[in-house]
Amino acid sequence: MGFFDLFSSKAPIFTYKMYLLDGKVRVDVEGEIEDPKEYGRFWAYYWAKIMYNLGFPTDYHGVDAFKALAKLAEKGFKPTTKFLKSSNESYDYDPKLKTNKIKDFYSGEYLSKGENRVIQTHFPMKINEEEVYLAGLALLQYCLEKMIEKSDFKKEICAKFFENITMAMLGMYSKATNNRAGVGGLEGTILVPESAFSLAVEHTEGINN
Repeated sequence: MGFFDLFSSKAPIFTYKMYLLDGKVRVDVEGEIEDPKEYGRFWAYYWAKIMYNLGFPTDYHGVDAFKALAKLAEKGFKPTTKFLKSSNESYDYDPKLKTNKIKDFYSGEYLSKGENRVIQTHFPMKINEEEVYLAGLALLQYCLEKMIEKSDFKKEICAKFFENITMAMLGMYSKATNNRAGVGGLEGTILVPESAFSLAVEHTEGINN
């Protein structure tokens, strides 16, 4: 199967929207899954896609996103970690944010083609690049909480699973050369998250047995 074949004949897993207003971020996701680890995979695909959208590693917006995630990873992940607020004190994750007056939001679809995954992202006309990756940190919060809620894994194991996904992605991005090939290119939107997810499944104690 060719790389671009992944973008045809896809079945939806999730559709998502992320709303931002006055420093508050809400995440809405529709769709059902059988394996709660899929939340980690979903988040990894979103983050990889926005790294591409933000021009990593040649554009400073993409580099800022990398630095924001690396800063969180340095502190380690706990079930109670407030990822968004830890990254930027001016923003907070708020699942109860009222959305009826919010016209602009980030949205997309997380799709499958057999065992393969792909994600599509849609941004408002007036885009705030910082908010793109801050919304990704809110999605990280949402996905970790959902995995804890939907699985039989201990919440500490879920947090470690997401930490391992993050560390694997950061490791791959840290090796990116100053061009748009490899992990910084379109192929990186699939290769990076899929590799990170597989490594986390293999190396997270309690997930891998």
